[in-house]
Amino acid sequence: MIKKHGKAHWSGGIKEGGGEISTQTGVLKDQAYGFTPASKAAPAPIPRS
Repeated sequence: MIKKHGKAHWSGGIKEGGGEISTQTGVLKDQAYGFTPASKAAPAPIPRS
């Protein structure tokens, strides 16, 4: 069985806080995340192929 791991760090409260997440593979490396309401979030970029 293949096992992978990751790590996450959170600072602050649930509404105003935020954190970073990383995966063992490096696909995510200190990627910021939080719980911004969709009405206040920036639009997602359109992927280019």
